[in-house]
Amino acid sequence: MFVSISRKKFSIVFTLIVGLTASVILLLTSVGYSYQVSANLYENNVLVERTDSLIGQLDLLEVKLAACESGVQAYAASNKEYFLYQYDEARRATRQYLKALRALTQGHAGQGDKVEALSRLVTRRFQLLDKAIAIQKGEVEDKEGLDKRKIQANQLKNRIRDTSGQLKAMLEASVGQQKRDSHRMLADNKRATQTAGVLGCVLAGLIAALVYRDVRERVKTEDALRQLNNQKSQFFSIISHDLRGPTRNTRLLLEMMDDPAYTAGPEEAAKMAALALQSARQTELLVEDLLTWGRLQMEQVGIRTTRFRPCESAEKVCGPLQAAAALKNISLENNIPRDLVIQADADMVETVFRNLLSNAIKFTPEAGKVRIEARRRGDFVELAVEDNGVGMVPEVMDKIFSLHVKHTTRGTAGEPGTGLGLAVCREFVERNGGTIGVESQPGQGSKFNVRLPVGEEVVSE
Repeated sequence: MFVSISRKKFSIVFTLIVGLTASVILLLTSVGYSYQVSANLYENNVLVERTDSLIGQLDLLEVKLAACESGVQAYAASNKEYFLYQYDEARRATRQYLKALRALTQGHAGQGDKVEALSRLVTRRFQLLDKAIAIQKGEVEDKEGLDKRKIQANQLKNRIRDTSGQLKAMLEASVGQQKRDSHRMLADNKRATQTAGVLGCVLAGLIAALVYRDVRERVKTEDALRQLNNQKSQFFSIISHDLRGPTRNTRLLLEMMDDPAYTAGPEEAAKMAALALQSARQTELLVEDLLTWGRLQMEQVGIRTTRFRPCESAEKVCGPLQAAAALKNISLENNIPRDLVIQADADMVETVFRNLLSNAIKFTPEAGKVRIEARRRGDFVELAVEDNGVGMVPEVMDKIFSLHVKHTTRGTAGEPGTGLGLAVCREFVERNGGTIGVESQPGQGSKFNVRLPVGEEVVSE
């Protein structure tokens, strides 16, 4: 009887030991598999981010190419050197995007070949644009004629569009496959975890809980990535809609002025040129907001904190905006005391000033006033941009700093908006340890208040 009981106990213990050993081995295998899947998911997400970045660079490249075209057309219509400066800036940016595309497609033969083909086409397009400028200046004789040059330009633009579209389709197909792979890996990982939980007993249950928590975090990460991708898609949808308007207006105005059958007096021609210039400026501001937002999302905007006088930053921003204010006979005043010093990133503060002042000019009627004030309060400097424009209702003030809610309003002269500038301002101010808010009443203007840390006095140069 004793032997029989001992053998029974031995069998139970042996079975329990084997079962626990098998369970531990199964759980360890499951954990190893789970972390291997996590590593694969990380690599896959890196590929998705790289591909999304490529698509974003392609979109920005198309925007800058359009800016190059607009600059040359505006110069041909007005003969003003300012538009050549815009063209040169847009061309430099286009080359930077091509360089970034080459770097991102390095080691990917198919994508790299498409980028090189696109680069050659863009170079040829720049050659035609440079030739058009030289003809306009009288440095080169137009032997081919305007019609032939237009045909060549249209052919090149079509080839650039087709090549860019092929590359974008290739990238989007790659993103789709990568996301499907991520879902498949997550599904396989979940099944392995559930199997280990069923066969594991107590120890298997504990480890399965850890794995489940790990899987749950992976799913949460995937949801966050999906939300970010949806936000990017919504953002580019907004941009494509808002960018098309001023670009089309500029093209239509320039085509009308270039039409030999159209005759206009000096006053009407000057008015149309002013409208084309306004559309070009709107397009430029939109592109600036796009580039700034894109760098923020890709964490390419670093903080370089220095001590500086905000009055000097405001002066740098007010200069280029004087022309826009003069078109509406608006008084633009910088009343910041020269002895005030703040501790922040100077480039970010200039961006905040530029957006706030542009908005103030936009929503201020003819013969209005826009002014910048500042004063020190404890460890902070309070900066204020105030106008006597149309003002806002409380419902609007709750939305203007958020990128998740699209809310744009046209200015007093019909100027469109992007809904990005104030969101960028809020992020820049908060990154520098400050706050931003607004006070406004309909018909009585608006006052945007920015609080930034005080800096020690700087020595005058």
